[in-house]
Amino acid sequence: MKQLAGFGVTDLYFDAFPHVPFGLRTTRRPKAMVECRLAVRASWFPEPRRWQIEPGDYGRLIQLGTEWVEGLPGRKSEVFIEAGMLASAVPAAEAARWFKAAADAVALRPGGAPILAAETESGAFRLAMIDPDTAYFSLAEGSYGGEDFDWSDPVRRVRDYAWDNAPELTRSRFVKRAWRWQVIGSSTLTNMNWIDMPRGSNAFAPVGRLVEDSAMPDAFGIMIMPMEWAARIPPSAGWKVTSTRLDLALVEHDDLAPWFAEDRPSADVIEHARSELRPVLADYFNG
Repeated sequence: MKQLAGFGVTDLYFDAFPHVPFGLRTTRRPKAMVECRLAVRASWFPEPRRWQIEPGDYGRLIQLGTEWVEGLPGRKSEVFIEAGMLASAVPAAEAARWFKAAADAVALRPGGAPILAAETESGAFRLAMIDPDTAYFSLAEGSYGGEDFDWSDPVRRVRDYAWDNAPELTRSRFVKRAWRWQVIGSSTLTNMNWIDMPRGSNAFAPVGRLVEDSAMPDAFGIMIMPMEWAARIPPSAGWKVTSTRLDLALVEHDDLAPWFAEDRPSADVIEHARSELRPVLADYFNG
């Protein structure tokens, strides 16, 4: 089993798609995108340094991702399965089957995390990503359009879908702006989809993913976390718990515009939030 040079996608992808061969696809950079990333329940195996998503959760995640993508109003009749820079168009009615096949291939051997995506003629899109190697799952909505991006509705839709569905599958989730499909899921990867992270942070996945069982990986404008974590946030900070269910709290900043109006919040916004949220953040912010 050799790797496809330059793309980081194993031959298993081709085995998973025997009747739908991958073809090169021109990768367009989105005008803007909002992502919710979940660190899902999983077990860590030091050898071969990989995560394994809980078997009972796997099918539910595939279902959640497929329903999110298929729910895009006015989408085209075909959806895309994408891995690295390889993609294939498949009928929407078969989306869940192909999404699972691609994820199964990655679970057997690391490769580009599969993405399921739908687009509209006007340039709106939704996507779902599942990475069995790191146990990250992401939902996103965005636009290729040239007009100014109205972030408020996509943020609300992504937040509400993540909050309303399967809270038992994860301890932490967050919503943020993102700008590249290829690093969806690696949401705090240094200098790519986020601002600089401290040395030793979860930017160095998959081992850094361990911190997220006990703390948030960084400060974000919208976060979902256990109630016991949210209780540590100082009452004088600019954060509010807007909803609760089971043992989880939905925590949002009083002013979301600095978090979502641009591709990234400013360094000042991030540093101030990190100081306010220090009690719920990973230890690498306390060094």
